[in-house]
Amino acid sequence: GRIYVNKRKYDSAITYLQQAIKLDSDRSYISGWCYAYIGQAHVMLGEKEKGITELKKAIELHKTDNSVSYARQILNRSENNPQDDVDALLTQGRKDEAIVLLYKMTRDENTAAYANEIIGRIYLDQKKYDSAIHYLQQAIKLDNDKTYISGWSYACLGQAHVMSGVIEIGITELKKAIELHKTNNSVSYAQSVLDRMSYEPHWVII
Repeated sequence: GRIYVNKRKYDSAITYLQQAIKLDSDRSYISGWCYAYIGQAHVMLGEKEKGITELKKAIELHKTDNSVSYARQILNRSENNPQDDVDALLTQGRKDEAIVLLYKMTRDENTAAYANEIIGRIYLDQKKYDSAIHYLQQAIKLDNDKTYISGWSYACLGQAHVMSGVIEIGITELKKAIELHKTNNSVSYAQSVLDRMSYEPHWVII
């Protein structure tokens, strides 16, 4: 069940985690962790009320300090962090609804950089490159601490420029993502775009 949570296969995760609780007749640490992960899975599916109920069960059961801490972390985020709502909508493929929520988040200085980054990445996926570039540039501008948001924004910004035919600028932005090295995934993503350019006939690097 925990593996399926990590793979974002939340329905399958819930099935196995519920079975684990059923089989754990002594209500051991297994149940503690399962309630925490069931709660997380429900939250990520957009079923926040169910998720909160399961997370509270993990806390009340209090089988290990780690499982309680994990459940509290998810609970606090689900109650106070709209990013979880965005993640849940995107997981379900409800991008239009996610964008509506993200637009609201751009008006809050605490979430504006994140919101612009995700809007840019959605537009990139939809091949709306000019719009993607606008929002990704805004995300970088707002991300004063140059966090993972900038790392991903540079990588996606580079790809958007490349796909728009502005190769030189695209390469520059991709290299910034790699040099910034904020997450391994954003670096790998940027590098994969550069690597594809080396053998695509219309992306010849001179």
